[in-house]
Amino acid sequence: MENAFKLLLSCPSGLSSSQISIKFDESYDRVPHPDIDLENSVSEIWNKRVQQSSSLFNGKKFRYGGHDGNGPDVRLHLGLTDYRTFVGTNLNPLWERFLVSSEDDCKQCQHTSSPLGNGAVVETVDRKILVLQRSNNVGEFPGYLVFPGGHPEPEEVEITSHKGNQNSESSNSKVSQEMFDSIVREVVEEIGVPAATLSEPLLIGISRRVLNVRPTVFFFIKCNLHSTHVQKLYSSAQDGYESTKLFTTNPSELENMASEMPGCHRGGFALYKLMLEAGNNIKAEFARRQSDRRKDSRGQENYKWTSFVVQGPAETEKGGQESQQGIPEDYEPSETGSDWSSPSSTVKERGPMLPRETEDQDQPHDPSIAPEETYDDTPVRGMKALDDLDDVDLMLVDEDPKNYLEAKTVKEWQEAMEAEMTSIERNQTWSLTDLPAGVKPIGLKWVYKTKKDAQGRITKHKARLVAKGYVQQYGVDYEEVFAPVTRMETIRLLLAVAAQQGWPVHHLDVKTTFLHGELKEQVFVSQPDGFVKKGAEDKVYKLTKALYGLKQAPRAWNTKLDSVLKNLGFQKCKQEPAVYIRGKGQNTLIMGVYVDDLLITGAGIEEIRRIKKEMEVNFEMTDLGMLTYYLGIEVKQDKEGISICQEGYAKKILKETSMSNCNATTFPMEPGLKLSKEDKSPSVDPTLYRKWVGCLRYLTHTRPDLSYSVGYVSRFMHEPKQTHMQAVKQILRYVKGTTNLGIWYKRNGSKILHGFSDCSHSVDRDDGRSTTGLVFFYNEAPVSWSSQKQATVALSSCEAEFMAATSAACQAIWLQRLLSELLGVKEEAVTIEVDNQSALALMRNPVFHGRSKHIDTRYHFIRECVENGKIKVKHVSGAEQKADVLTKALPRIKHEEMRRKIGLKKITSTHYFSLGLTSYLQQASVYTLSLLGYFQVVALPGKYDEGADIEHPAMVVVGPLHDDPHPHHLQDHLPPAHHDAPHLVPIYHRHQIRNPSLIAL
Repeated sequence: MENAFKLLLSCPSGLSSSQISIKFDESYDRVPHPDIDLENSVSEIWNKRVQQSSSLFNGKKFRYGGHDGNGPDVRLHLGLTDYRTFVGTNLNPLWERFLVSSEDDCKQCQHTSSPLGNGAVVETVDRKILVLQRSNNVGEFPGYLVFPGGHPEPEEVEITSHKGNQNSESSNSKVSQEMFDSIVREVVEEIGVPAATLSEPLLIGISRRVLNVRPTVFFFIKCNLHSTHVQKLYSSAQDGYESTKLFTTNPSELENMASEMPGCHRGGFALYKLMLEAGNNIKAEFARRQSDRRKDSRGQENYKWTSFVVQGPAETEKGGQESQQGIPEDYEPSETGSDWSSPSSTVKERGPMLPRETEDQDQPHDPSIAPEETYDDTPVRGMKALDDLDDVDLMLVDEDPKNYLEAKTVKEWQEAMEAEMTSIERNQTWSLTDLPAGVKPIGLKWVYKTKKDAQGRITKHKARLVAKGYVQQYGVDYEEVFAPVTRMETIRLLLAVAAQQGWPVHHLDVKTTFLHGELKEQVFVSQPDGFVKKGAEDKVYKLTKALYGLKQAPRAWNTKLDSVLKNLGFQKCKQEPAVYIRGKGQNTLIMGVYVDDLLITGAGIEEIRRIKKEMEVNFEMTDLGMLTYYLGIEVKQDKEGISICQEGYAKKILKETSMSNCNATTFPMEPGLKLSKEDKSPSVDPTLYRKWVGCLRYLTHTRPDLSYSVGYVSRFMHEPKQTHMQAVKQILRYVKGTTNLGIWYKRNGSKILHGFSDCSHSVDRDDGRSTTGLVFFYNEAPVSWSSQKQATVALSSCEAEFMAATSAACQAIWLQRLLSELLGVKEEAVTIEVDNQSALALMRNPVFHGRSKHIDTRYHFIRECVENGKIKVKHVSGAEQKADVLTKALPRIKHEEMRRKIGLKKITSTHYFSLGLTSYLQQASVYTLSLLGYFQVVALPGKYDEGADIEHPAMVVVGPLHDDPHPHHLQDHLPPAHHDAPHLVPIYHRHQIRNPSLIAL
């Protein structure tokens, strides 16, 4: 009985994603059972299971509610259910009582959860089928043989309810895509094969086991790896703990193994056999017709391969280009057939030729005009021969010159050096003079850097003249060197405030920043390579202003900028010395300084324009318009709010670590992983390890979900081992699958700052110290977070939570004071939520003094804050503790839940494309982001989001669509001096364009 199955849908030909549609509607949700006692047993069964295993998670699932059609196009009916209801109905010992006596399958199962599972029949290149033996860790059928699979996840496509998604075209499309994406994800995670080795899944049917009526949709997938290679990859599979063994078997052996499968998987094997049966009929017919064609193929000039696509019991002939199911892989020519694979060629085993395309170019060795050639070096379609590469192509090479000798012969670098020298001379940075006796000049060197945007496209070739400041001596050549910069948490708070207030955020860049700093000391430097004055080769330069590379250059620049801003009416923020404020109310302006990058926001656009003009009087500036990219962070501003992410930087990390093609994973660290400095595994390159971890640490500026795992592997920098490096690679694999995660700060909303504090007690194997996790939200989005090992050992979880809460109180007070100063409002108490009742009691009163007298005095600071009303503490349940993800590695589903609660979302990037290079672009302050082939990618200074054609032969702009179809926004955001620029007219309408980026390129 337990292995019996029923086929609900059979598609022997296999249906692609374009042939499957979804109707997602609440009418396909479960109907509660009229028997109250039976319905109450759902909660009783679930509560018992939770008591037995506290790690159970009540995740959302799609519920199968039937389908329409059995032909080439099928529409599935799906609703929503959850794991709790599945446990309480389908897995209930009384599950048969939930069934209704009916021939209609959907009506029969209307009171059951019926979550739709998925499974894949994966066939390797040597025609072996992949079968797993389930481990004893799984809840259902431990030890049984199964095909790889799991469930499509509603939350992967941000569906948690029917609200806003009921029967809408977009939600149906998202659910349909998740059906096919999820099975590839499951195969990659359970088997360990790269996703790139798998074909597009084909849906072959739906089976349902008779035991507890569990439905499963099955797919057929081809893997282009050999079965032996797959076996090796399986050992490192992400979800390997769900299975104990991988079998690679042929279909005949699988017939015997099917008896050890659950009913729904036996149904999957039955669907696979139906597919093979239909396919064999077509292959036999194909081979017969090919044999007939080979008999007279030598005389045919217009020879083409003919392919057949399996469409069901009856075959369909389809001429032309080879299809996915085209020529059978096991097909071999008969002994009497021709050995020439293309009839117009006289070379054996040469063809067949692909159908011609308009951009194909005939070369002397091209098979269409040179049938006798035995070697074809025609470039692969879409690529160029090495001799055809032009300067633009060569500029895309990543290697920057290491010295002047390498750069002097390249035009772009020569122009960059000349621009740098012009800037130095214009700023009167130095004067040519004789070297005083007893003084040794500081040497200069050229540093070259190819500037790129977030997508890796070249924006600029930058040559910087740098002093060899490492030869300077403290007290002789310099004294003070410190210069403040805006902290990243301050930048996030500024963006959150701007979004909440509806303020625009603009970006200014100071050209040759350090050259503006005025020196107090006497400094002499040698003449730079390539620019030695003729007739004055023995002379040196005396610096009057700072130069890059000097120890005191950052402080000299900061001192200069500070004096200029104060003269312009700005006041330095007391809580953040790199933030300046001017005005109040509607005239408020806030400026954040990070060396030469200035971030400006405020209530009035006119005030922002005015300060830009005032700054340009004092410094040579580049107006970058609306903030889009800042310190490696991609910023997107629209009428709904401001989003930040580091997608481009994440992809760069993957490229640097050679992990771009790795298998993505869904959690950054294995739950319960315990690493130690005393690990006995082989050592790894410490420099490489530190480089990788350092890159990941910068990624945590927009990714709080990485803070704990990156902080954990950072503890082993001194002498990293192989196990530590494996943990780092696990994080990189997680980054691969989540590159576009970021934070969204919404418009309007509340101005409340509140936080969460948590701690995992004694998790470090080396010293027994606990890990503090804290996160603060402004307007319900995270602005500050931390995951850090505590400085001392805690004797109890209460003590650890108490110490963590004290750290959170310090951060809360600073954030509230900073927020109060930015907005000019009164300070209010900040609420910190803690999930430990004993720690809360210890914060509110000293009754536990006997247990807490050994705690360092500084940790009792939170008591004073609570008494003075600066901090409010509140209890929160462990399930709602948002700082939990900052203290420990969580299981996949729990990690994804906390990731959503902490405010991480998928962020979509915006790009603008412009054709050609014109001086008008520079005059109009259009910020050049990239040069790619013959297309220049630019970001427009403003909110202009409509495709438009500028009546100028060298400029065409295309961007994502905006609600406002009129192009005047671009005109409004050009500098006033250029309002007479050519008129803008729209060229694309909403219904005409889906992907503007592709059209532009």
